[in-house]
Amino acid sequence: MDEILERLTAYVASKDARLACASAVVLAELAPQQAAVVRDLRVALEKSDPVRRPFIIEALGRIGTPEAAQALVPVIEAGGPSAEDALRAVAHAGAGALKPLAGLLKKAHNDLRVKLAEAISRTGESQGFAALFGELRAADANAARSLREGMHRALQSLDEKGRGALLHQTVKALETKAYCENEPAFHAAAELAGELGDPEALPALLSFAGLKADPRLRRAALLAVARIKLDPERRGRMAGKLLPLLEESDYGQAVEPALIALRDAEIGAEFRAALQRLVNSQLPQVRDFAMKKLAAGGSARNLQDLVACLEDADPSVRESAASALSKAPGAAPLVAERLLKMASGAASRLAARVLQDTAPEIPGRTLAALAKTYVELATGAGAKAGESQDADTRREADERRGAVLAVLRASGSEVLAETAAATAAKLRNDGDNARALGLMKSIAGIAGWRSPQKLELALAGLSLVPLDIARPARNNNANLRLIEEVLADPKAEPKPLAKRLLKDDSIERRVLGFIGHHFSERMHGDRDFGRVLLEGLAANPRSDEGKQAREKLVLEGMARSTKASKAGILEERAKVMMAAADMAAKAAADEARRARKAKGARSKSKVKARGKR
Repeated sequence: MDEILERLTAYVASKDARLACASAVVLAELAPQQAAVVRDLRVALEKSDPVRRPFIIEALGRIGTPEAAQALVPVIEAGGPSAEDALRAVAHAGAGALKPLAGLLKKAHNDLRVKLAEAISRTGESQGFAALFGELRAADANAARSLREGMHRALQSLDEKGRGALLHQTVKALETKAYCENEPAFHAAAELAGELGDPEALPALLSFAGLKADPRLRRAALLAVARIKLDPERRGRMAGKLLPLLEESDYGQAVEPALIALRDAEIGAEFRAALQRLVNSQLPQVRDFAMKKLAAGGSARNLQDLVACLEDADPSVRESAASALSKAPGAAPLVAERLLKMASGAASRLAARVLQDTAPEIPGRTLAALAKTYVELATGAGAKAGESQDADTRREADERRGAVLAVLRASGSEVLAETAAATAAKLRNDGDNARALGLMKSIAGIAGWRSPQKLELALAGLSLVPLDIARPARNNNANLRLIEEVLADPKAEPKPLAKRLLKDDSIERRVLGFIGHHFSERMHGDRDFGRVLLEGLAANPRSDEGKQAREKLVLEGMARSTKASKAGILEERAKVMMAAADMAAKAAADEARRARKAKGARSKSKVKARGKR
């Protein structure tokens, strides 16, 4: 030992704690692998105080010789804070620390065994892992658990070489009979294989997946397989080996771990028959799995089989099918076609739930058929004339109608709004305003709910209620509010609309008079709309509606009274209102006449001026 190292080791034992700590730090940086330095540090460690002890421990760990590691063993055995420091320091020793640490494993208690296993694992040396697995081979449950925990804690800090060394020992253990005969040891090795996630361990693990394998070992192996990093296609190749397990009655040891192992697998068409058998399983988890895998395949044949399950007698089968179809690509058109043929309200609701997020994928032809079906259900067009329906039949029809409407709303299509408006118009023309009203009210607010639909709802509603011309009653009339919305549309043409309503023979004259009465009191286009309606009714002065329309036109100043007799209150009011209009018209005419005279005078003056020149 040279003079500098001799002085530094001497300073470590100095009474001056700061000098001793500084010297230990320098020795840790130099890491001289000389037996004399290690001997002096070991002596100093035995006599050290709590202040300088961590620095001496660090120096011995950095030196890293077997002798230095051996010097830390008593500290580790003693436990306490210094033992933690020693375990961290000895990890720097690498292979030099393996033998002393491995010697402590047999007599260590569980907590210390975890720390020893972690320290040995952090070296990343294959000899260290061999020593740990050597202890694991005959370990009891507690010892196996502590050894696995120690290796697990060190796993994240291992480099590629260290992980490779651990993987090699793990696979070797899984292929060794002694570990298979010791259940705790096998479980520890399988869990480590799963944590490593390397496909290299897959053959060894799958060798325990057969029907004849020990159920306890099989579960541990399959749970490890589930954690192996595989792409879905490669994981699907295991289906031939694992699908038979799903037909077993032992859920905990066979079915559940197999389901977990195959959860993200892409199962090919060659396993379709096996999956179809599983659809009839008594276990709902297996049914769900089988249906989802069939749906994920995307073939029309698979999807048709699942769609048929929506009407199965077993509610759990229906639920499983709905869950699978709701996420299956390309299922929406098939489910919608099936919905058209469903007679059960419960099955229809389930189909609507499946289509809630995929309804926009339904083809236009099918949407049109759904709209037609809804209209028939809403108006009772499918029922035979004079036939009374019992409560159950009506309930089923209501459930079907609600399901179809939910799908059409979710699709965002305007086809129902158009179909319903056309049907309502026909119903009104046949005098069936009640069914027209019910139909239009049931679809209020659906996509495509615009002026034609609002107008149909308003006309059907006005035909069925008493018409009170009192202003408060009219202001609160929801049907008149709808017509106001129609007229407020920028594209609305009040006069042509009024003329169209007058030509519609299905609209009662009293309804037209009520509408005209209300809108003649409003402003601008609304007033013109009301005037045209009243003028159309007034063209038939012999009818009550015609007389009332004429009186309202006179009252609102839209017409002059033609009676030669003494004017009544309505005529007098009309004269006053018409006088204002006449005065405004006369003022405009006078202004135009004055402007023309002024223009003529200017022209004459210009002619005279040119003549003088």
